Amino acid sequence: MNDSRMIRGKKFDCSFAWLLLRYKLSDKYAIKAKHSAANNAYFRTLRVLIASIKQTFGCKQKIIFYDLENVRQNKEWKAELDSVCELEVRIFNFSQMVAGRVRHPKSYAWKIFVMADVLLEYDTVIWVDTSIFFASANLTKLLKPLQRGKIGPVQMPGFTSHGMNIATHPGMYEYLPLYTNFEPNKTYALSGNDPPQFEANFIILHKTEQTRQLMKWHNLNY
Repeated sequence: MNDSRMIRGKKFDCSFAWLLLRYKLSDKYAIKAKHSAANNAYFRTLRVLIASIKQTFGCKQKIIFYDLENVRQNKEWKAELDSVCELEVRIFNFSQMVAGRVRHPKSYAWKIFVMADVLLEYDTVIWVDTSIFFASANLTKLLKPLQRGKIGPVQMPGFTSHGMNIATHPGMYEYLPLYTNFEPNKTYALSGNDPPQFEANFIILHKTEQTRQLMKWHNLNY
C-alpha cells in the first residue's frame, strides 16, 4: 500500500531474524505451563513461590524454572530443587542475546526469550516472578474466557500506576512509531500521551496469531 498517511518506522536489523525461526515467531509460522526464572540472589523467594504453587494448585502442576546464574551449582539448592515434583530446571543461554547491556539480568530482556521458549511447547502458559504468592487457585475467570477467545490472549492483571514512557527506551519508537508526537516523560505521572503500563510479574499467554505477533516484535526490539 502506497499511502502517504502511513507511518513507517526504522527497519530492524535482519541479522537477528534467526531468533524468530528458532522460536517459530516468523510470519511463516502464522497461527490459525507456569514458568519462572531466578538467579542466586532470588533463590529464597523462588523457594517461596514454588511452595505457594504446590500448596495452592497441587503436585500435578508443571513448573519450569530457568536458572539465570547457575543456581544448581549449589549442591544444597540443587538437592532441594530435585526433590520437587513436576519441576523442570533449564539453564538460560544468554549467548543467544545481543552482546552488551541486554544480557545483564537486570535488563530483564531475557524474559521474552523464556516466554517464547515455553510457548514452543505449550498452548497456554503463566509467567510468574519469584515475588508472586498465590492465595487462591481460582484462575477460572481469566483462563476460561481467554481460551474461548472472549478476552485477549495476553493477560497482565497488575497495573504499575505509571505510564509506558518512563520505562521505555526512546529508541524503540524509531522502530515502532506508536506516537507521532512522543515526548519522553521525566516523571512517573500519567499524561494524555502516555498509556498505562501493566506489571510483567504475572502474565498469562495463550498461543494465538496475536500472541505470535507480539512476541515477534518484542523479540526483535531486544
